Amino acid sequence: MPHLNTTLGLISSRLVVKFLFSVLTLFFPISLTAVVESPELSRGSKSQLDADSSIVSDLTLEEKVGQLLIVHFNGKKINYDARFLIEKVHVGGFVYFEWANGLEDPIQVHRLSQSLQDFAELYSLPLFITIDQEGGSVVRLKKGFTIFPSNYALGRTKNPEFAMETAFAIGQELRAVGINMNLAPVVDVNSNLKNPIIGIRSFSSIPTEVAKFGRMALEGYRKSKIIAVLKHFPGHGDTEADSHVSLPIARHDKKLFEEIELYPFAQLSPNADAILTSHVLLPAWDPDNCVTFSPTIIQGLLREKLGFDGIVMSDSLVMQGLLSICPSIEEAAIRCFEAGHDIILLGGKQLAHKQTGFELSVEDITRIHQALVNAVKQGRISTERLDASVNRIVRLKRKYSLGQIENLRDNLHLLGTFENKELAKDIAKQAIQVMHTRVDLPYSKPLKKVLVVAPEAIKKEIENTNLSKIGEETKFFYYQGFDPKISEKNQVNKLSLWADTLIVCSYNAWKNEEQKEMIFNMQNSKKPLFIFVLNNPQDSTLFSRATVILNTFSPDRNSIQAGINMMFEKSDIYE
Repeated sequence: MPHLNTTLGLISSRLVVKFLFSVLTLFFPISLTAVVESPELSRGSKSQLDADSSIVSDLTLEEKVGQLLIVHFNGKKINYDARFLIEKVHVGGFVYFEWANGLEDPIQVHRLSQSLQDFAELYSLPLFITIDQEGGSVVRLKKGFTIFPSNYALGRTKNPEFAMETAFAIGQELRAVGINMNLAPVVDVNSNLKNPIIGIRSFSSIPTEVAKFGRMALEGYRKSKIIAVLKHFPGHGDTEADSHVSLPIARHDKKLFEEIELYPFAQLSPNADAILTSHVLLPAWDPDNCVTFSPTIIQGLLREKLGFDGIVMSDSLVMQGLLSICPSIEEAAIRCFEAGHDIILLGGKQLAHKQTGFELSVEDITRIHQALVNAVKQGRISTERLDASVNRIVRLKRKYSLGQIENLRDNLHLLGTFENKELAKDIAKQAIQVMHTRVDLPYSKPLKKVLVVAPEAIKKEIENTNLSKIGEETKFFYYQGFDPKISEKNQVNKLSLWADTLIVCSYNAWKNEEQKEMIFNMQNSKKPLFIFVLNNPQDSTLFSRATVILNTFSPDRNSIQAGINMMFEKSDIYE
């Protein structure tokens, strides 16, 4: 790689001044007679838009192309790779992951965000710093933050105000640590129970409810001054494949698709700043191209029919569902932009059986950047089309005053507050559903020898409940992944002989055959079996001989504790 310069770099100080000027004019319009009003988020006046265009005109081709890219790097603090991506690739932003960036606690996350923005100030425009902090099963920030139940749990409460309060709380906590964009809310409709990737990430199976809760979530994020990203346009709900692994196909006709899957996006797009698309094939709309590569869907449906003029972002190109139909990731990036996207997401790991763990290196990202630059030079991508996207990006960065990170010490009081925790507990409690019971609840018989079986993935959540206090003696067995190995199932069988009461946390057993078989075996022991269904409620239809089956609709600590309280009447606790 080229040596990193320590000089001002490729972006001139004049450009930095222009961007700061653009931000300032958002709050202080240049008019001798103007009355300065409260700083509301807005698209901007003509003078602000002119300033945005001036910034774009000062960018080189390479800098413009870099702004299209949101990437990840491996490091708990800023390092050579991150500096190279900012200075030489001119990336528009970064997406955080636990496995890549640690995300150990608020202090570490804030320091990382601050150092990235400080370095970007020397060489580039302020960065989008984004994350998936949906709540429920998709949570990146844990220690020191409030973990909220899933969207489906929110929908179960029938109270859309909870969606606004949750989004506002999440947004405040993100902003406190320098994150300015959340890849949320999910506004897919949970219209297919066999969908392996949406499920409890959706607010509801009813389109109007999804739109209602989605609207309130957008309002909450806007109040917290966090960029919200609606996903996964135009709807990922009625599919039966995981786009991380293979390409899903939605076979609705246009009319039915518009009435169900598209409905929330059509209702919410006028109020959205950004929309993330899906790697899904919709034959009724475009039989030849998946959404990511479809001008018909991005330009024709989203831009023209729905009138959306905000940021259109791709889902990560590092997904097997997309790469399986494209000769290279460089070509995928070009086709993605040609289809009408403004931002190309390149973060994450490829989840394919033979390539689990594959991720893009700095060299890969550099090569993708160069391929896009070449596509412009060769006329495949027009400069007008490129400038239009970069203008949208600059406009959004100016609108939300990106780059301005507050002192963490001043915002520690916003993190993991008592009010946020009480909100999360209230949502979890109202969402609980007793699906099936053969006994009166709460269960009143003394519990002596209790066996609790659950996936290793939720061990920390369970440890932060009082499940260990349910019986006189309680043993826990955690298995790896979501499909236990034969040796693990044998161990569960042995422990079941010891126990007089069995508790199991079911986690998508409907699509994990070994897990389902293990729970069947526990059911056949004829001992009291209490099942907490923590994810897709389809699991609750599988085990008819269980003593009690309870849906929490979320695998977070508050939801598990709410289930314990309903089943065994134990008071919940916080450390």
